[in-house]
Amino acid sequence: MTRLIAAIAFILPLPVVAHAPMMAEGDLSMESPFQIDDPEHSKAIYGELNGSPEYYSWTVEEPFDFYVGLTAPGVEECPIVATFSAEVTNQDGDVVASLVGDGVEWWAWFEEFGARWYWVGPETGVDFRSDEQLPAGTYTVKIFNEDNAGHYVLAVGDDERFGPEVLMSLPRIGRESQAWWEAVDCRS
Repeated sequence: MTRLIAAIAFILPLPVVAHAPMMAEGDLSMESPFQIDDPEHSKAIYGELNGSPEYYSWTVEEPFDFYVGLTAPGVEECPIVATFSAEVTNQDGDVVASLVGDGVEWWAWFEEFGARWYWVGPETGVDFRSDEQLPAGTYTVKIFNEDNAGHYVLAVGDDERFGPEVLMSLPRIGRESQAWWEAVDCRS
């Protein structure tokens, strides 16, 4: 099985930008945020605001390359439905990054690996890449908008790693993300 996964990883033509897909699960409240295990490992976390902000968190023991970006699903022939903002704070409650979705031009982008269109919003780096390091510590990301409603994708990290665990999870993530995409309504 490991040889098969290695062969698929070698043969699979990965694009320059490909975050490992994940589905946000759980409460995602400030008291119980989604835990990100490695903020340098690139991830695309699919989430949906349902009346309140959602929270993500990680703790690192060493300085790390910091990247956070926001996208929204691009549905054929639909304008962008909702924009999103993010605020990243450290363990002292200091804001280390503020990504404001309103008043920013969100641009259309086709992600080849997943064969989907996205609206790309604010990011902390440049062109989906980190351009700064942050010190060791605990960080929290708050995702929100005016109505605290809508589908979004939080991109974290820029180190693209597609090991066996990512490749093995792709069928399950594919089914879950398909349901997520089907729930997007361009009329709302």
